[in-house]
Amino acid sequence: MEGAAQQIAAGENQKRRWVWSDSSSQCVAVLSEMNNGKTSIMTRGCEGYCGASAAGLMDGQYNKK
Repeated sequence: MEGAAQQIAAGENQKRRWVWSDSSSQCVAVLSEMNNGKTSIMTRGCEGYCGASAAGLMDGQYNKK
């Protein structure tokens, strides 16, 4: 993934949220900074992104190091 994500309105239990989309495919990623300090990533439409199956590959919650 390359390019810039656009900040969007944060939801419940979120400090900030951004959305990234690829103009040449249907791949969309939503990155959320949660109130508990974790980062949540959710992808949609990335099944054939970059010629590989990337469906759900990055989805989940991540902790700061």
